[in-house]
Amino acid sequence: MNKSWSDYLIQTLAGLTVLAIGGAVAYFWSDTLIRAVALLILVTITIVAILLIPTLRHWLFRVLKWLAGKWRLVLLLAVLAILNLALFQINSDWKILTISLVQLVVVFVGFRVLSTPIAETKRKKVLQSKPNFLPISLPPGVANSYLKNRYLDPPSGDITLNGVQFQIQPDSLILDTNEVIRLTFPRDDGCTEFGFQLPKPVKNVKTVYFLINSGNSKSVYNSFKVGEIILIFKDAPPINTKLILGQNIREWCVGNPGDLVREVSDHTFNHVAWRGMNKQGTSAVIDCLKIPVFECMRGNALEQISFAHNPAKRPPDTMGIHFSVFAVSLELEPT
Repeated sequence: MNKSWSDYLIQTLAGLTVLAIGGAVAYFWSDTLIRAVALLILVTITIVAILLIPTLRHWLFRVLKWLAGKWRLVLLLAVLAILNLALFQINSDWKILTISLVQLVVVFVGFRVLSTPIAETKRKKVLQSKPNFLPISLPPGVANSYLKNRYLDPPSGDITLNGVQFQIQPDSLILDTNEVIRLTFPRDDGCTEFGFQLPKPVKNVKTVYFLINSGNSKSVYNSFKVGEIILIFKDAPPINTKLILGQNIREWCVGNPGDLVREVSDHTFNHVAWRGMNKQGTSAVIDCLKIPVFECMRGNALEQISFAHNPAKRPPDTMGIHFSVFAVSLELEPT
């Protein structure tokens, strides 16, 4: 196996480290030249053994790598050790040397003890920075179609799309405003509204994500309000997001022929989550729409998600534009 330059560097540092330690021992503890030479020979034998015996070399390299990661502490201890050895050389008092070595041990142990809470705090911050998602299923009554009937091999399972966790089962129900929806009520602006209650109110909602696209997205409807998404909170005003064709929503089957709106202009809140094909083998997409919750409202519980569909038609089209919601997920703030 070819060795990298770092391996040779570590070996060189290992040899120099052992040689330096042996030389220091020979200098301070030897009162004759013969004993100093003998100690240097012993150090040389030790270096050769370390370089030739894999186990010794392995453990020495591990120690050196650990020391390299703590170079500031090692540098401080080395300076203190040199000063203490110089003090011992001047006074020749073992008591002073012993006390000094104890001080070094206390410094090292104190560093380890104090650094443990810091490392734990950093680890907690990393865990807290990881997004926490709560996927929400579309209940029957609002959901009225099947995802598998639209796409060829659509995403399924506990998956992450565009960095957001969703739960999509092979037989998942979706909301399609082009199909019959059981519970609806008309509004004065001509839209039809419907929605569902969450299984239980959810606090600390930071962002709500929707897998959503429009259908029959002809260019005559460009900049047309397809509908709305309304987030309803307890003791707070609702957040109403308009679905504007070509701005934050677009055609799901982008491979269909014709003059369709296949792109969006607002890439801050709308991103492509999945690309694939429909049942006929035509290019199709699933987009992810992001609706952030104002920070001042995150303490209020999200209770309901409602939708509104605008069924108005623009000539010469006679079918009208519609939209579909495939999945919903809540991003929660860490508590």
